[in-house]
Amino acid sequence: MAHSASDGRELVRIVLPRSDIGPRVVREMVTSAARTYGLAEILEAVRLATSEVATNAVVHGGNGDVTIVLARWGDLFEVAVHDTAPEALPVFKAARDTDVSGRGMHLLEAVTDACGVTTSAATKAVWFHLKTTWPTDSPTT
Repeated sequence: MAHSASDGRELVRIVLPRSDIGPRVVREMVTSAARTYGLAEILEAVRLATSEVATNAVVHGGNGDVTIVLARWGDLFEVAVHDTAPEALPVFKAARDTDVSGRGMHLLEAVTDACGVTTSAATKAVWFHLKTTWPTDSPTT
């Protein structure tokens, strides 16, 4: 489950207007933040999982802004992507080889240590956790 900032340590909060380039901007910003925190061992998983959840937020997430929150939970790095469509929950589909979509949640589950969805009356957060070793000289310590 995604957590509130009071339970862990919020590292970064990014609010972006919905746009076609949004997923690319989010992916690059989150990957850059992970690199800055010294999390080289999980960069590719961060990039891939962030791309998936950011794309879904832009395509299926309503008309409002997309908010991305990065947090530290002990040895976990959390990325949560919030949108304004709590009714549009991600689903696990059995995609055929010829389908151009429908594999996202399977992909997210395969490359992360945990993932899920948290909803409220007005928003939804699709989140994932990656276990990592935080460097002792990381800006989070």
